[in-house]
Amino acid sequence: MKNIFLFVVLLYCFGYKAASQNRFSTNKANIEFICLGSFSDIEGKSLSGKLSIDFSTGYVEGEIPMKSFNFDKGFTQQHFNDWYLETKKYPKGRFYGKIDRIININKDGVYEGNMKGKLILKNIVRDRIVPYKIVVKGGQVTAETRFNATTVEYGIDLPEIFRDKVSESVSVSIKAELRKN
Repeated sequence: MKNIFLFVVLLYCFGYKAASQNRFSTNKANIEFICLGSFSDIEGKSLSGKLSIDFSTGYVEGEIPMKSFNFDKGFTQQHFNDWYLETKKYPKGRFYGKIDRIININKDGVYEGNMKGKLILKNIVRDRIVPYKIVVKGGQVTAETRFNATTVEYGIDLPEIFRDKVSESVSVSIKAELRKN
């Protein structure tokens, strides 16, 4: 009985280690968004995104501290944090899901497809299918995506004065250099 228990423990430990050998991540993903406006565009940039991809399962998880976004204009940052995203109440945005195929990270190439998952902002969860591009070259892995979301679907209420001057559509782009865990 002892031998069976020891065997199960060893199998679990080695199995976990083997599975995690295909896990890549970063704490410095570049996340940018732009919302076009008739009088001014609203652009936010952050280098504080977390992204993790387990290439053995296709599982993807990302997170961004909402206060990490920087803007050209100080008042825009204050409005973003205090009114639009209410970052004290909802400090993080998240995505979790799966890429549509298993990628051989030991083979150089450009891999494109779709991720299916959930995007969470202000505790509002929405299903998303977003395109991805993963480049593997010489052991380096880069991941990127670009997609659109709307202010309405995430409960971001623009003041009446701006509603006809700012687009409800927000273009989001993410680029990350991933490292093996």
